[in-house]
Amino acid sequence: MNRFIIAFLTAALAIGVAQAEQRPLEIGNIVSQQQQLRTELMARSGRYKNMPEAKRNELLSRQQRLLVLLDGKQTSAELSDDERKDAVDTLDWIAAAIKNTDDDRMVCKRERTIGSQRVTQKCRSQAQMRADNERAREEIDKRSIDARR
Repeated sequence: MNRFIIAFLTAALAIGVAQAEQRPLEIGNIVSQQQQLRTELMARSGRYKNMPEAKRNELLSRQQRLLVLLDGKQTSAELSDDERKDAVDTLDWIAAAIKNTDDDRMVCKRERTIGSQRVTQKCRSQAQMRADNERAREEIDKRSIDARR
């Protein structure tokens, strides 16, 4: 079971790396891993035995959307940029749900650099995004207090 999870997370990471490098990726492995995971989820066995019903249903729903997205595809090159991003985000969400923590889930956003027309994709975990937002709020609060003086 642990080997399966490690292989699954490795596949999710490989998609993220392939996306960053725009390198084709074998999708067949991901589909077969998702089908195996789906079988275990439906059987409610092992580590999925006590998974809350709402979380199981959400996981199965997202997994179904991923399988439909990847249906008939052999490599990530056959996906549009938006489809590739959606696949990576969905795999990250599934991996986080399996690990039972959303803080590790990676979220990628397209951001425009200030003073430039160049758009880059920045990926951070939920925990990093929360920390960045908190730091920004503190900085704004500090500057507004300083401005009042």
